Amino acid sequence: MEELVFIILGMAAVTYVPRALPMLYQRLESLHFLKYLPVAIFSSLVFPDLLVVDSQIAISGKTLAGLAAFMVAWRTRNLIATMVAGVAMLYLVNA
Repeated sequence: MEELVFIILGMAAVTYVPRALPMLYQRLESLHFLKYLPVAIFSSLVFPDLLVVDSQIAISGKTLAGLAAFMVAWRTRNLIATMVAGVAMLYLVNA
């Protein structure tokens, strides 16, 4: 039971501290690195799904679709074209 209390307190601290730290700083300009946070979170969610197959790193249809989407996004900076390219490549690879 005590272990459960420590786990809950630890999770609360991990959730609260990143939200409270910016309020402790006088200048928010010093936290300019926070603009990269959404990209980092998105990458940490997407890349494992693109690269891991059956608990091993492997190239799959998802990897090729992700690579195609990345290339289109890099060249065009168009969200719709990126999504269409990724879905089309995944469809072609799986068909």
